[in-house]
Amino acid sequence: MKFLYVCTSSNTDFFLEQTFVSIVTLKLNTPNAFVSLLIDKATKKTLVNDRKKIKDIVDEITVIDLDESLSAQIRSRLLKTSMRHHIQDDFLFIDSDTIILSNLEEINQNPNDLAGVLDCHTLLHNNPQIQIHSHIKKMKNLCSDRAFLNNELYFNSGVLLVRDSNENHSFFKMWHELYKKHQKQNNIIQDQPTLALTNFKSGNVIKELDGTWNCQLNYGTHLFRSAKILHFFASVNIPMAMQNMYKKVRQLAFSQSAVSFIERYYETAAFDFGSTALVKGAEYKVLNTALYRFLIYTYSSHKKLYNFFEKIASLGRGHGFYYKTKKG
Repeated sequence: MKFLYVCTSSNTDFFLEQTFVSIVTLKLNTPNAFVSLLIDKATKKTLVNDRKKIKDIVDEITVIDLDESLSAQIRSRLLKTSMRHHIQDDFLFIDSDTIILSNLEEINQNPNDLAGVLDCHTLLHNNPQIQIHSHIKKMKNLCSDRAFLNNELYFNSGVLLVRDSNENHSFFKMWHELYKKHQKQNNIIQDQPTLALTNFKSGNVIKELDGTWNCQLNYGTHLFRSAKILHFFASVNIPMAMQNMYKKVRQLAFSQSAVSFIERYYETAAFDFGSTALVKGAEYKVLNTALYRFLIYTYSSHKKLYNFFEKIASLGRGHGFYYKTKKG
């Protein structure tokens, strides 16, 4: 079993540092892990000087030629949706924005051909990301089949067990083609909508992995004590302590000192969420609404307008609207 990472990176981002940190924690907790790294030619060109030391902690690197005019985000998804065709043998794919917390060797005993963890650890109708990413609209653009739109199985693509089987080669061929098609036609950049469509068209072949294999931050708090892989979601949820760790890796030039620093502090950094990270119930649901994002935008960019709203909502503290919201 290989452990596969996909990375598209340049000198202006921290994606390589993220990958470096995740691989170091994998090697620490799974000493015999065979690590495979899949990159594109644009990324390979940047693996010079300090950045080339990523080669010291991986066992193989596969380089694919992609159109360099495409964004790193799209190139990453093109590699991810086609990774079965570029890598030999069974593998466990792991997103770079992760920390490995325990030995992963037991994945070898998993009997499934293709498996993953449900997105946000829930069925689709309870998924708080639906509104954020206009999921339903995207799914209708992909396929109008009511059976597909009502399908509750929506998997997170951050950790995937992929056996080297003919069925999986066919699955990834379809996923890759559907991703390219809908990225161009419907501007769907995320890979998970087309993963869901591929799974539906293939007869729902993806089996469910225990949530500990892809503990998704904010949604998997109940799994923290047993999590094997902690998944941050690079665009929104990385704790400041982890961001500082990535900066430290760059400062320490991907050296052995950087490895030692990660090994010493990764657990502390991974769970350093700050005082407001763990929110439950109605407050958590509000955090995932467009109205909340509007308030954050107003607070950041139009402070006077935000203060005006705040004064209205705070009128007559202990009475009226303020009292009802506090009581509710």
